[in-house]
Amino acid sequence: YPDDELNVVENDDNNFGFPECHSLGSGPLSLRDVACSQWFVDPNISTVDIASVNCSRYQNALQSLGAHVVPLGMRFYTGTMFPDALQNTILIAERGSGTADSFGYRIAGVRLSEDYRSVVSHFVFADGWFDYDTQEIYGRPVDIEVLHDGSVLISDDHSPGAIYRVYFDGNKTTPMDGFTD
Repeated sequence: YPDDELNVVENDDNNFGFPECHSLGSGPLSLRDVACSQWFVDPNISTVDIASVNCSRYQNALQSLGAHVVPLGMRFYTGTMFPDALQNTILIAERGSGTADSFGYRIAGVRLSEDYRSVVSHFVFADGWFDYDTQEIYGRPVDIEVLHDGSVLISDDHSPGAIYRVYFDGNKTTPMDGFTD
C-alpha cells in the first residue's frame, strides 16, 4: 500500500492528496477494479495529525493501478492496427518494484469513456515479464511508443537494449478479452 494512481491533471490547482491521502483501490491487488473505492491515510507520516486529515478535499484518482506496480511510461493508443475497442485507451508501462509479492512487469490498459472523464475498463494488455511462482524477473517494461503502422514498441531496462514490438494480425471485428465493447 498505497496504490499507484492514474490521475487527470486539468489545471494548476489540482491536488491529489499526496502525501496525506492516497486512493485505495478495490479488487485483486494484481488488477484493480474500475474506479477508486476509498481513501488511505498513511500513518507513517510524522508531520500529519491523522485525526485531522480530511481526504474529501482532494481530487480522487481516475484509476487505482495497484501497489508498487511502478507506472513509468504511458501513451494513448492512437493507432488503427488493433480492434477499435482499444481506442480511448491509455497503455501504461508498469515496471514493477523488484520485490516479492509485487505486481507490474506488464503493460496495463485503462480504457476511458468517449469524453475521457471515466474509466470503462482496466486490463492487462501485455505481460510475461515476471514469473509469480518462482519470483523470477524476465523484464521490466519502462516506456511505450505507438508506431505509424499501429503496432506498439515497449522498452525494457532489465534486458539491456531490449525493445519489443507488439502487433495485431487477427480479425479486427473479433472481441478481445479485457477491452471489448
